[in-house]
Amino acid sequence: MGWPDQTQGEHEDYEEVPPKGGERGARFQDRKCDEGEAERSQYDGIDARMDAYAPLSLPLLDRPQGDQMGHHRFRRHALLYLPACVGPYRVRGAFESIYEREELFSFSLLVLQTVHDSVVGDHPASIIRPTGEQERRQGRANVSGSMPNGHSHDAGRRRLVRAAVGSALSAAASPLNAALSATAFSQTPKATMSNPNDTDPNATTSPNLRYYYPLPAPGRIHRITTDLCVYGATPAGIAAAIQARRMGKSVALLAFDRHVGGLTSGGLGATDIGNKAAIGGISREFYRALGNHYGAEEMWTFEPQVAEDTLKRMCADAGVPVYYEQRLISARKERGRIVSLATEGGHEFSAAYFVDASYEGDLLAKAGVSYTVGREANAKYGETLNGVHFGNPNHNFKVPVDPFRTPGDPKSGLLKGISAEPPGAQGEGDSRVQAYNFRLCMTKADDRLPFPKPAGYDPERYELLARYLNAGVWDVLRLTKMMPGGKTDTNNFGGFSSDNIGRNYAWPDGDYATRESIFRDHVDYHQGMMWFLCHDERVPQNIRDETKAWGLPRDEFTGTGGWPHQLYVREARRMVSEHVMTELHCTYKETIDDSIGLAAYQMDSHNCQRVARQEEGVWTARNEGNVEVRPSGPYPISYRSIRPRQDECENLMVPICLSASHIAYGSIRMEPVFFVLGQSAATAACLALEAGSIPVQKVDVGKLQTRLRVDKQVLDWDPKSMPASKEMNP
Repeated sequence: MGWPDQTQGEHEDYEEVPPKGGERGARFQDRKCDEGEAERSQYDGIDARMDAYAPLSLPLLDRPQGDQMGHHRFRRHALLYLPACVGPYRVRGAFESIYEREELFSFSLLVLQTVHDSVVGDHPASIIRPTGEQERRQGRANVSGSMPNGHSHDAGRRRLVRAAVGSALSAAASPLNAALSATAFSQTPKATMSNPNDTDPNATTSPNLRYYYPLPAPGRIHRITTDLCVYGATPAGIAAAIQARRMGKSVALLAFDRHVGGLTSGGLGATDIGNKAAIGGISREFYRALGNHYGAEEMWTFEPQVAEDTLKRMCADAGVPVYYEQRLISARKERGRIVSLATEGGHEFSAAYFVDASYEGDLLAKAGVSYTVGREANAKYGETLNGVHFGNPNHNFKVPVDPFRTPGDPKSGLLKGISAEPPGAQGEGDSRVQAYNFRLCMTKADDRLPFPKPAGYDPERYELLARYLNAGVWDVLRLTKMMPGGKTDTNNFGGFSSDNIGRNYAWPDGDYATRESIFRDHVDYHQGMMWFLCHDERVPQNIRDETKAWGLPRDEFTGTGGWPHQLYVREARRMVSEHVMTELHCTYKETIDDSIGLAAYQMDSHNCQRVARQEEGVWTARNEGNVEVRPSGPYPISYRSIRPRQDECENLMVPICLSASHIAYGSIRMEPVFFVLGQSAATAACLALEAGSIPVQKVDVGKLQTRLRVDKQVLDWDPKSMPASKEMNP
């Protein structure tokens, strides 16, 4: 469950999950406490520094209090000490373990207990007593170290807190000086004597940063026969393979490259979840395994290499064999079933059942299963958010930006990155695909690597960005989330950012050479944008300096020069089965009874095209396709949507490129959900095998759901009693 996104433009209020006892949580808004201006001016600098800790400060500092004087006193201490205390804790990576609202509240109380005991000798419960008897009991429990969900703080966490507080308190003699010196504990590392972006401005792209590359002749030809063959070492593929082994079946997990984990280990460290309560099974096990690494109960923000190491360990513990660099060539079918698949190098994998866990749906296509690419018209499924979609203000240009090569002259042609094709009418279907990018992992560490200048660098690709920056808008890197170790997960934000809009349409159906060309174009675009922001004289100096303060982590993606090896393929092929998940399921206007997992994220589409439009008599660049609409709450995903029609294939499961409309897929397509669907897909395949190798379409859904619940999958949700929640933007 996420907090209001402090990196986005608008601060929206959110609704808490009701506490035990049925009380509704308070609604918090982006507001300041009602204090006198004289008192506020004393703490202006501290308030500014507290912006980095807004998720911590909002619920505590703005919570209604019965004793106004006590609240003012508490707020002053919070503003003085929380930045100092939370800073080192966050850098150590433990802060993210309490990112949920209830855990964060209890952590805050623990910090403040230490502060008050050390400084004023008051017990914080007497100052910030929550309203209501139930919340009083919860508040006292939290102060004593017990979490609202029944879990306890481990002793190591308490030691970290007290050590952090002790360091903060010893920083200076007075509370004000301690707060002012708290910058030593901030997320931003100290400045270096030399900036690698200045000392090595012509660093080049790693030659190993490729999607597809020729393989040497194999030393051994694989001829593998198993109960289940899983193509794609994504979260869905890993969960499927682990589940098959736990059910006593033999399995082969095929990875396209040298890595496992897909986006989860490829830079997406700020988990897009919607609502954690909807996540169970192997998916939840993974985030708890990460927590174990960081000394916490769970971890939903993490470093890429830690994620991959954790997934490899989970595979090894389950006895899952992983076959690396397996590129699908063909699938052989007999009597409506896949018999085997062949990969480059002459390898062959035979199995009773198959799982297509690729982001592109390559196996389902080779097997002749129906699929679609692009956006359906709203009219096709009775939706409102599908098809061409103008009007969403997010991830768009906030001021008019001239789209022509010669400003004001349409005859001069359009700037690079702007399409001259007719955009289509609102709600009309097309074959355009939402934009891809890299989830960039950055750092300010002293040993950071510089942003490379790609061989295909083209400064003209960034003329539109230059004009936008000089119009006064600087938000390219605004969607930057801090991870443990002082690293980031940096995503696309605003009108012009890391999304390479309109340059990925051929990816879903493209062969490997085509995809490698598109991959290279995305590398050139994204790396080129970072180099442009660091060095191009069209960029204001303050922005160049700010960008240069960042670099690539030396200890991440070591084989590709610190740059993520995984392109964020947000959407590619989508299977068309007898049941299609749509916007109507996300909003509970239609329901299903064959749930095999829950989705909870907003219906989310990134932009699909950038065009020139005349708005109120002024020509401007305009992005089209962005949609961000929350569902009514976590909702069930149909079993029928992850398996094909029986007349097309009887032994294939498809947990990633499932049967869903474009806009519904935008809600389902989250990595934790792919874990969930992969586990459910393998469970169904194993039950089909145990029932006498029956078609997956004939699996008893009731037995399937029983087994999934035994394995701690979450299948049910009541939208009337459990609200939706805030999400980050993937």
